[in-house]
Amino acid sequence: MEIPDRECFWNIKKRWDCVAKPLDSLGKFETVTARMGAITGSETLDFEKKAILVFCADNGVVEEGISQSGQDVTLAVTKALGRRKSSVCKMAAKSGVDIIPIDIGVNSCEEIPGVLNKKVRRGTRNFAKVPALTREE
Repeated sequence: MEIPDRECFWNIKKRWDCVAKPLDSLGKFETVTARMGAITGSETLDFEKKAILVFCADNGVVEEGISQSGQDVTLAVTKALGRRKSSVCKMAAKSGVDIIPIDIGVNSCEEIPGVLNKKVRRGTRNFAKVPALTREE
């Protein structure tokens, strides 16, 4: 692991070790925050701006009858995310968190307002029959 600012990294790790908790009890979170500090060059991390990335996609295995809802529900929820009208959007707004919905595979050719279009394909294939995605996908 390349550490841009080693001193900053280790100072943040040492600070975590001084918190009243078992050593390394926050697991990877402690290392991630130390890496973030090393990248930014600051031992004071600012978590004021927060976001939730919501990746929206359909799974082809739904045709096996294993889901409580069909792919039409994925499209409806994705549209609600785009309008910021879903339950997660309401909770995020109260918490000051941005929601970033991303269409990576909704089984629809619609451009959904408010949703980033990064579609790999329109839903995966049924993995009970064939690979869900190709290596390239």
